[in-house]
Amino acid sequence: MSCPWRAASGQVDCLESTLEKSLQAKFPSDLKVSILLDFTRGSRGRKNSRTMLLPLLQRFPEQVRVSLFHTPNLRGLLRLLIPERFNETIGLQHMKVYLFDNNVILSGANLSDSYFTNRQDRYVFLQDCAEIADFFTELVDAVGDVSLQLQGDDTVRAVEGMVHPYKGDRAAYCRAANKRVMDVINSARARQQVLHAQTFHGDSLLTQEDAAAAGDRRPAPDTWIYPLIQMKPFEIQIDEIVTETLLTEAERGTKVYLTTGYFNLTQAYMDLVLGTRAEYQILLASPEVGSPGPGGPDRHSDGEPGLAAAASPGMALMKMTGMAGVSSFSLASAMTPVWVSQRAPAGQHGEDGAEQFL
Repeated sequence: MSCPWRAASGQVDCLESTLEKSLQAKFPSDLKVSILLDFTRGSRGRKNSRTMLLPLLQRFPEQVRVSLFHTPNLRGLLRLLIPERFNETIGLQHMKVYLFDNNVILSGANLSDSYFTNRQDRYVFLQDCAEIADFFTELVDAVGDVSLQLQGDDTVRAVEGMVHPYKGDRAAYCRAANKRVMDVINSARARQQVLHAQTFHGDSLLTQEDAAAAGDRRPAPDTWIYPLIQMKPFEIQIDEIVTETLLTEAERGTKVYLTTGYFNLTQAYMDLVLGTRAEYQILLASPEVGSPGPGGPDRHSDGEPGLAAAASPGMALMKMTGMAGVSSFSLASAMTPVWVSQRAPAGQHGEDGAEQFL
């Protein structure tokens, strides 16, 4: 499916046109559209993502699925009393992955035009990566299964047999959600182990020249991607565990590269950064791309603080590196066409020059 990135209404029009063509095709089409949104953010206000997607759902009920993830932590009196602009601070589904066949966009932002023109720091495009596309398709489907399903009359209901996220028992819901998501993760691990064995330990592996002679023109793999999942209400903390392990094992001479839309390292991560002698390079947003939108709690949960707001903790960390003995620490901000960099004074450097990427 090929569509230009436009405003939200334009994207819906594009989907509608493509779905219509699939119905008019001579041969049956298996085109499906699955959209996963956060319940609180997608339902805020009279005109919202739900109302925008309703025409698609009503016209193509067999091809379109809209799932609204509702945090199990927002329930009871808390759900009744907290206003719309505040309720998403209790919990938020924040995966931003866009899947088209075997192509994947991993983003830190929505689909507005600027993010795909002058914000290279906000997305990664993985082209023709079937394994990654399959994994994220299964993950989105799994989270969709534990989410509320939008109906054509703008009501929602849980998937049959699934515990309701805020009306049902919280512990039972979280256990069911954990199992559904971990089934996807464990299945991906099993497939990866088989692929790893075939790639590196198979008895009948072809050399690259033999593969080319046999008609397989794919280049030898040179990059490994490890999707890390964090869903703490479901006791899934893979991202947290792996990140802390990498930061803990970053020794002198190691280079660690971090990219973050917001410079909001947790205190635990900050302590790990300051407690090592590795060289850190952190890429974050340029101050020119900070959103001038209204203030409020949503500015903290989805605002665009850019380097201007991020510089305060960033500069504080840079000043502290000298006291903590960190060998080198640098901040870089990204915005097309100019990339600017700020570097803290370098201290001691390691001998081996080993690099570690995160």
